Amino acid sequence: DLHQGDLKHCENLIADCDTIRTVLNGYIRYLLKRKIEDEVKIRQKRYRYFLSQTRNLGICDHLEKEGITPYVIPIHCPELKNDLIVEALKKQGIMTGIYHFDMNRNLLSPKFEKCIWIPCHSDITDEKFDEIIDLIKKIYV
Repeated sequence: DLHQGDLKHCENLIADCDTIRTVLNGYIRYLLKRKIEDEVKIRQKRYRYFLSQTRNLGICDHLEKEGITPYVIPIHCPELKNDLIVEALKKQGIMTGIYHFDMNRNLLSPKFEKCIWIPCHSDITDEKFDEIIDLIKKIYV
């Protein structure tokens, strides 16, 4: 049987656990928000960088120039280049392929064309992203 002191001790432990849970939940929310913010910054930076590095190739002419945070960048190449670029990227360990992308981005009036997905998320390094760009430029030119 519990003594009055034991009961008070249990109540204090429960209150301490609630406090710890509240602090941990706040910290987890902070870390998740920070991770999302960092991911958005990386994707936006890489998107702008990719557009600037490939401007003269015309492979991104169909894309918006500002306000985009993509997971992948859909590049539009001549059909003859698609397989060459995809094969070369896969040999470098880049998971990509040829996918149908709605150039109009309009559910009521879609215009699907073959595009290659170029990853720009944080699971690849800046160095790997530069290698991707160099490879595309080398094959494309």
